[in-house]
Amino acid sequence: MVSQSFNQNIRETISLAEKFGLLFQAGSCVSLVTPPEVKFMSRRAVSYREVYDTIVSFQSFNLMLEDRSFFQFTEVEANSDVRLVYYPNPYQFVEYLSERREILKLLESEEITDIEYEQFTSEADFTSDIPVIRYDLSLNQHCKLYHPAAHFHIGFHAENRWPVDRVLTPKAFFLKTLYSYYQRKWKTQEQNTIDEIENVFDMLYREEIRKNCPLISEMSPKHFDRIEHERLHFR
Repeated sequence: MVSQSFNQNIRETISLAEKFGLLFQAGSCVSLVTPPEVKFMSRRAVSYREVYDTIVSFQSFNLMLEDRSFFQFTEVEANSDVRLVYYPNPYQFVEYLSERREILKLLESEEITDIEYEQFTSEADFTSDIPVIRYDLSLNQHCKLYHPAAHFHIGFHAENRWPVDRVLTPKAFFLKTLYSYYQRKWKTQEQNTIDEIENVFDMLYREEIRKNCPLISEMSPKHFDRIEHERLHFR
């Protein structure tokens, strides 16, 4: 069952993005339920661009950033079954528009045909250097040898699981993504104090981790075993 605190955290995350000029579009302000059509079409997609386009066409996200990357936040059961995902925009619009203008000039000067123009534009491959980032929490699927209760998936490899000893909220995941992939935006919030440089985003991030993101090893020790502590993991 979805908790009120999870839905409230989503709304706070959307408000945070809007406050700092990062928000392009707000989607669902509660735990996201993915439409069956999106699941069906995404599973049959042959490229990431198809997955991205499908999700966008159904507006199946919680918030979209100015660069058209977006986030999905889903909770099935509080502190037990959570899915948080960041989807980068696979289209680099500046490069895309520039190349499309050049191709259009060739068409207008009759150096290429309509069919060749359509082929050039359809075959253009504009991808993002940032991978899809997914955080999964599933206590029921925990296996101390192979399947951490909480983990990051970086990219698309199914067995690529980076263990995490912490329950993450939408806001913590959002701020961690900003810290990792939006350094220019992140650094705009730096403030010089007498003794050191402080960052508003960093203060919010650390506060969120401290207050609302408990350690799994303390909350439910059996779901983060001793041997898992001995391996590399996020904490």
